[in-house]
Amino acid sequence: NTTTATTTTTTEAAVPTKRTYTWGGSLVGATNNAPKKAKIPRENLPTSIIIQLTNPSGDNVAEAMDVSIDLTTDNLTDLVNQLISGDDEDNKKQMYNFYANLGGNKEVEFDHADLAEFIMEHHVSTEDILKIRYSPQSVFQVRSVSRCTDTLPGHTEAILHVSYSPNGKYLASGGGDTTVRFWDSYTNMPRYTGKHKNHVLCTAWSPCGHVFMSADLVGDIKAWSPHNLRECCSVRGHKGHVSSLAFEPLHLSTSDVTEHFVSSSKDCLVNVWKIAHAVMNHNDKNNINNEEEKEETAAATATTIKGKKDKAATKISKKDKIKVTKIHKVISLAHTAPVEVVKWSGEGLIYSAGRDRVIKIWSGQHNEMGKLLRTLSGHGHRINCLALNCDYVTRTGPFSFTNNVASRAKAMEHYQKFKESNPNEILVSGSDDFSLFVWSGHLCKEKKRLSGHQLLINAISFSPCGSYFASASFDKKIKIWSASGAFLRTLTGHVGAVYCVSWSCDSRFLVSASKDSTAKVWNVSAGSKKDKKSSALETLPGHADEVYALDWSPNGNSVATGSKDRTIKIWKH
Repeated sequence: NTTTATTTTTTEAAVPTKRTYTWGGSLVGATNNAPKKAKIPRENLPTSIIIQLTNPSGDNVAEAMDVSIDLTTDNLTDLVNQLISGDDEDNKKQMYNFYANLGGNKEVEFDHADLAEFIMEHHVSTEDILKIRYSPQSVFQVRSVSRCTDTLPGHTEAILHVSYSPNGKYLASGGGDTTVRFWDSYTNMPRYTGKHKNHVLCTAWSPCGHVFMSADLVGDIKAWSPHNLRECCSVRGHKGHVSSLAFEPLHLSTSDVTEHFVSSSKDCLVNVWKIAHAVMNHNDKNNINNEEEKEETAAATATTIKGKKDKAATKISKKDKIKVTKIHKVISLAHTAPVEVVKWSGEGLIYSAGRDRVIKIWSGQHNEMGKLLRTLSGHGHRINCLALNCDYVTRTGPFSFTNNVASRAKAMEHYQKFKESNPNEILVSGSDDFSLFVWSGHLCKEKKRLSGHQLLINAISFSPCGSYFASASFDKKIKIWSASGAFLRTLTGHVGAVYCVSWSCDSRFLVSASKDSTAKVWNVSAGSKKDKKSSALETLPGHADEVYALDWSPNGNSVATGSKDRTIKIWKH
């Protein structure tokens, strides 16, 4: 008993040891007391660092080189120009943006005073080789839009699509009122209204600018002549609603007019169509061999007598000598579920994707049209959207600030110039599984999964330069990624789902349309940190309901937005 008592007394008298507990949960408003990395003093840095320059696709350019830590973006620009163009003084200096790889999938834009400041801020190891990717800037600059200059009434239901012609001269719109409307983009006056039997679900301009296609809820596809202001022909394209249309790039055609287009539908089919054209001489009736064309010419002559307005319309109809005479199906390509989106690439490949969660690659070459080349899998839910890094150059075809004539040779020249800075074709897909996949390499054999969005992704758009792309989601966020898949920035500001995005032609600005009834303009160009903030540069209010559609004109002059409030608004600087 004595022993027991002694032991108890000793235990009670002992000083209890201090125990520390770690909280494994989360407290709202709690401060993070984790020690921050101390900024490296400049005097402790070495005088030089080894860098490896890579092109926009991530391939090495020249060998790794030892450079001073005082290196600036101007020095890098001169270096890249010298590596690409040599010592040829006749070549104009090309401006570039630079992105440093900090390991893994993380890239940070290098726009600091010099390399030393970048190293100190991001704690870059000076013992490793620093990879720096360059991306060409545009040689001109577009001014951001900020004010509404015109409101275009006319539609009686929600507007689902607005798009500018490849040369920016015309604007086309379609929606739930079963009409397709053409507008003059300079005067913002209506030019022509065409009718469908049901809601117009998708539209597309041919790269040559001679043809505009529209498709509706019952599967009808119609071809329109924006110059001649008339419906050229109509065909029952599918048994279900048509979900997407895409034209063959002009540089792959055998003439100065686009020859093929592709459509996808709820009926699980992807149809490739051939467009038959006729070159008409309005002054010589002997050149018109078709009876139908003779009747149309006679009707046009008869309407001329009726009045001045009809006569003016007839004069306008004689602007374009190219007429679509027939559309016939070349081949049908099958999926196992409804197809949501289809793309025709600059390399002559057709990509299709939909609710079967796979992307199919088909040959678009004339000698083996429709041959299945590869099936890409990886998504866990339906695929909503596809984007190619060459989308812009294949959309505008031959048109530029110096050329306004449809020419296959010009289209080929523009595409080859694009290929110099973007040698590899890159495909990006977005899905209901909240993820994106970047597909690259021969027949997209290399893939990279990108996560970050918290709801379904419904729009992806590559910048005209092909160096980065934007993804829009129902989580109210827009994310900017490099073409290789490195995350760059999140743009926050919308309070509703983001439906679509469109780039300015110089790749400096992005405009987005949202359920919150606004459009927003974002500055995503290189520059000071003040310019790179994630909040919107401009908010474009004015619509009374959700904004479903938008497009930035290829000439950079204006932005068009289409809304559920049945109006189109034109925005300019």
